[in-house]
Amino acid sequence: MNRENLKICRILFQTVFARYKLRIVVLTMLGFVNGILDAAGIGLLIPLFSLVVKNSSISQSKVSLIVLHMFTAMGLSMTIATVLIFMSLLFIGKAIAEFFLVFIRVRIMTEYENNTRIDLYSKTLHARWPYLLGHKIGYLENVMMVDLHSTGGLLKQLCQTAPNIATFIIYIVAAFNISSTVTLLTLGVGLLFLMVSKPFLARTKKYAQRITLINKMIAHRVNESVMGMKTIKASGVDELVVRREKKVFDELKKIIIRSSLVQHSGASIAEPLSFIFIALVFAFSYKHTAFDLASFAVVMYLIQRIFTFVKKTLSALHVINESLVGARHVLDLNTAVEENKEESTANESFVFTEKIEFRNVSFAYDTNRPILTDVSFDIKQNEMVGIIGPSGAGKTTIADLMLRLFIPDSGEIAIDGKEISRFSLHDFRRHIGYVSQDIFLMNDTIADNITFYDDSIDEARMIEAARMANIYDFIIGLDKGFKTIIGDRGILLSGGQRQRVILARALARKPAVLILDEATSALDNESEALIQKSIEGLKGGVTVIVIAHRLSTIIGCDRLIGLEDGKIVEAGAPQELLANDNSYFSKVYNLAQKHDE
Repeated sequence: MNRENLKICRILFQTVFARYKLRIVVLTMLGFVNGILDAAGIGLLIPLFSLVVKNSSISQSKVSLIVLHMFTAMGLSMTIATVLIFMSLLFIGKAIAEFFLVFIRVRIMTEYENNTRIDLYSKTLHARWPYLLGHKIGYLENVMMVDLHSTGGLLKQLCQTAPNIATFIIYIVAAFNISSTVTLLTLGVGLLFLMVSKPFLARTKKYAQRITLINKMIAHRVNESVMGMKTIKASGVDELVVRREKKVFDELKKIIIRSSLVQHSGASIAEPLSFIFIALVFAFSYKHTAFDLASFAVVMYLIQRIFTFVKKTLSALHVINESLVGARHVLDLNTAVEENKEESTANESFVFTEKIEFRNVSFAYDTNRPILTDVSFDIKQNEMVGIIGPSGAGKTTIADLMLRLFIPDSGEIAIDGKEISRFSLHDFRRHIGYVSQDIFLMNDTIADNITFYDDSIDEARMIEAARMANIYDFIIGLDKGFKTIIGDRGILLSGGQRQRVILARALARKPAVLILDEATSALDNESEALIQKSIEGLKGGVTVIVIAHRLSTIIGCDRLIGLEDGKIVEAGAPQELLANDNSYFSKVYNLAQKHDE
């Protein structure tokens, strides 16, 4: 195992697995108990064989003497019946010990995976938005379900290895007391076998890295295809997509086969090797020593167990090599989400009674391309303001900054004179409603999509929000009303219906500020008219920031702010800007009028 792998193991044992150390100690103790019971039960075979063949000179090995002392201490005579009964009790005890071994091991593994999965999921959802933007679709799912389960394999091996070592020690002690020469020779052969298997372990790690990479690629592409299924089918490229992915699936199949062959090749050799070794020892013992069949049978059984341990050790090393690849991804994700945690130490409650101010705000996603430059404007409470401008002007960036998804590079955003970072992030976002053109709906009921995890929204509030969004009449016209399942991403609803459900979701939270980011850009005229009616109904009752290209959406705003190349180029009431032939709004409006003609 190289230095990097040892480092990963050390981190896992010190930070992750340490919480289970008490239970691992219990597992180790149970392993000793299991080994002692097994060795004692096998040790009884020597006097049992002697009784069967009516040989009064029972082998004088330490194991046999211990068994005899046990019978004497309990006042039992050494008969076939008592030996068989005692052996049965020992193996029943061994079975009970093994049951608790499995039970504790399963509890440890399931608790680790469950707790870590919850922890990673929580940390990811609380990570900064710029970091999350860099994630591929399906990456988090793959790490949490595949890599994490693989990391659990390390814990499983630890839970299995600790008691196995304890049992192994008992086997060695028992075998050594019967034949020290054969036991030492067995250990030497086993160690030599593990050393010869080292190249196989390196190949296992190489295959595991490739399998992990392909799994992530498949998870990303499958999720991507599902999201774009309608476009794929409409374009008639479904067969081409299948053909592309088939190559990846075939490659994964080949690598899995090769990895399995490498893993099992060493284990397959161990069994015949152990038999050949036992056969050679038998031939030598039979010809050159005072041969004792009972003692030989027991020591051979113990040697077989020692070889089985070597075989398990080799398999465990293969699993560890595979698991370390997944463990690295889990640790990397955990480190990344911790480093990119969305920090907010502020605890002031959200208060908005006067105005929102952008004060000389500048922002860039990277240093080479500024998105906003020295932007300043204000929005009064209950005012409806439209943000206009060509694509790439920075309109959506203003919304993202307002949602505190990004932090300005310079300048500040203030509400009632207080910089927004002074407000509790959770409380701040609870008072900001957001509706975008990118619809996010769950494959659940309309009610659950409107309340959206918020138990404080009761039925009356939900109905009120549906009415305000002009979707109530449609909902109650459905057979199951608000309990209607709308399908994956709301596929069973029309585009306008989906958008109005999203609007109802935002309004149900009774936001102090509502941001509409191109909320009507993909709608037909009828759907847009209904959304527009909903927006107009909000006027004067909530502060609304409307980002839109469509004139019908923004013509009713109190004021418009025009952006171009990240700078404010005009501001004023819609009618004022229309009166200026050189204004961006006037030019766009006139073009739209000509188009309609």
